[in-house]
Amino acid sequence: MTNDTAPATGNLDAAVQAAFGDNATYDGKNEHYVLDHHKLVQAPFGPVLVSEGTAQDAAHASAGLISAIYLKPEGSSYSVVKRYPEAIETGSFGEVGSWKIRDDLLDLPVIEAIGGGTWQGYSCQYTDLVELTADGPKTVARFQSAYSNKGAVTDDGTDISGRIADVAPGKSFTVNFTGSRSFDATYKLVNGKYVLQGGEDKQLDAC
Repeated sequence: MTNDTAPATGNLDAAVQAAFGDNATYDGKNEHYVLDHHKLVQAPFGPVLVSEGTAQDAAHASAGLISAIYLKPEGSSYSVVKRYPEAIETGSFGEVGSWKIRDDLLDLPVIEAIGGGTWQGYSCQYTDLVELTADGPKTVARFQSAYSNKGAVTDDGTDISGRIADVAPGKSFTVNFTGSRSFDATYKLVNGKYVLQGGEDKQLDAC
């Protein structure tokens, strides 16, 4: 199994056309988003078009988003079954930091999205894990994955970041944190959600 699921066999252009027509945009409550960086993912229940949405003329506090549109194959094309335009909201200045599709965590595909920002010299980053289930996207974990106060202090400050490293499919994963302080944080799957094992020594300073 790999960390990044290959796109589904199918026609990505046809999937985008079915989902958005010639206008790949979405109007949220306060923002207008342009959607691109599409991936067509094959889940056991059918194809899902996952897209990144960037808010236009966004404020600092505005998040980007990840959209998930469930499709049904119809010949060489698709029809839309269900739309989840805000499956994930994260980031700042209207942009998501980075994202990918993982197939090594659970039986179903999982979107891993990383987003953050800097406020008054403090930088924070969060990782969202959202499972693509037959009933819609389901958040299975959200954790702080980076912290820095180097823009707010005059001494060396603190700068720590982490990434998912060791995965036991369907059971747990471990985040390796390195930088000013190095440690491992393990998250175990409990009742469909990943739960941190340990106390404050396994967490970053809050933002």
